[in-house]
Amino acid sequence: MLEQAKKLPLFMQIDALLWPVRWHEPFGIAVIEAFSQGIPVFGSAYGSLPELIPDFCGRVCSNYREFEDAITSAFMDFNADDIRNYCEKNFSSSVMTENYLKYYEMILAGDKINPVSPYSDNPENLLLPF
Repeated sequence: MLEQAKKLPLFMQIDALLWPVRWHEPFGIAVIEAFSQGIPVFGSAYGSLPELIPDFCGRVCSNYREFEDAITSAFMDFNADDIRNYCEKNFSSSVMTENYLKYYEMILAGDKINPVSPYSDNPENLLLPF
């Protein structure tokens, strides 16, 4: 964990964020922070990361070999402006607020947000294989 004032100088020095989580990442705020700076993300295939990382913003990898291949072969194919625009379009405070309000309205109306109730396929919270 790093305070915000120290993050921006670090983001200015990196070419990508490597995010090989071994648990079902519920959102990935660090991913969105990187996108906000136009930085591509190479993340594992757990939790929300496959939904958060489109191909033009990074790569989703299932093992260390895929990480290595993605970093060495596709690294220069990313456009910082496209990544930042994706972030602003999907994760700005106004977009997130509107989406939360829609979910609250659904809940208050008695509707389900998900067709299947959330569950854990890892109830003991063990690190997932990679």
